Amino acid sequence: MPPTIDHPRRLLFYCLPGYGHVFPMLPLAAAARDAGHEVIFATGADAVPVVAGSGFTAHQVGISILDGFSEVSGGMPVLSIPEHLRRKFAHEIFTDLLPRRTIDDLTPLCAELAPDALIYGQWNQGVAVVSATTGIPAIEFRVSLAFPPGTEGRDGLPPGDDNRLALLAARGLPAPAEHRFLDIFPLSLQNPAMREDPRRLSMRPVAWADPNGAVPDVVRAPRSRPLVYLTLGTTPHDVEVLKTALAGLIKQDVDVLVALGRLDPEGLPTNDRVHLARWVDQAEVLRHADFVVHHGGSGTTLGTIAAGVPQLVLPQRADQFDNAEAVAASGIGRTLMPGEVTPTTVADAVAALPEHRSTAQAMRAEVEAMPTPAELLLSAH
Repeated sequence: MPPTIDHPRRLLFYCLPGYGHVFPMLPLAAAARDAGHEVIFATGADAVPVVAGSGFTAHQVGISILDGFSEVSGGMPVLSIPEHLRRKFAHEIFTDLLPRRTIDDLTPLCAELAPDALIYGQWNQGVAVVSATTGIPAIEFRVSLAFPPGTEGRDGLPPGDDNRLALLAARGLPAPAEHRFLDIFPLSLQNPAMREDPRRLSMRPVAWADPNGAVPDVVRAPRSRPLVYLTLGTTPHDVEVLKTALAGLIKQDVDVLVALGRLDPEGLPTNDRVHLARWVDQAEVLRHADFVVHHGGSGTTLGTIAAGVPQLVLPQRADQFDNAEAVAASGIGRTLMPGEVTPTTVADAVAALPEHRSTAQAMRAEVEAMPTPAELLLSAH
């Protein structure tokens, strides 16, 4: 029998310490808690207060991706690392450093807490090793589009299955008989080779509101112009991409809400139709936006899909490229790759987004037909 989430249980959730890894898992954690499960989180130091602020107990485990890059690069800022070195460093971080640090911290934590099941994000297969060594059943929570075994992913990373098997083999451990995973992407976006995977458990992506996020007045106020939501996420990105995108949006007769995250707003082109915010309640913003321009992070991509809103994706790295290609191929939006982003191309792409509205709304209906976290838990009994 594959592992299932039975009732009642002590469930230990693991996620990398980033909003794009934490927030997609919180709706399932909340549904599990509401169903009577005891829910505990393990994550990196940066995300412990985020998880705690959402009402869950959190333990510090492992390190962050940014700390990983700092360690393997000798302290180089991520945005200054050349492409060929970034691929090399990413491979080392995700196939060795992150799993190793997680195994070191999570193994004694599991001995202390004795969880009945592990639910973990796909980008750290060290948890699968802990599952194999402790005998605790585990289910993978995929926050990125899956790609078939034997293929190389973005930034030279092996598929999660291949990485997991290699980590187990290096420790003389056999592969589990069956390894199931939760998939929050609509089936029509998924790689054709993965659509019939018998290990797949479909679950609706549910937006999680950042308790620190604001809802600027422009979001709910009566408007005579469309509202464009512009974000490059919460991890470091090139501010020039934001400047260029904003310069293109100013060419259109639209209101623009910019979620800055950690980016410095100095030098951004602006006028009375541009509204800047540091952190926003993205779930609420997406309900009111007419169009979304973003970096291609899975949380924003899926949140925009769930809202039925056309999107323009400006990917910068890693799985953002996979998401961008899936958005363009499915007809729910457009994408501009690095080197294609200019004020004119952004303006033209946004002007064309109304053509994608009906397709975006059809995919929203597909998302709404997926099992909710609560329904998934019920089906596991």
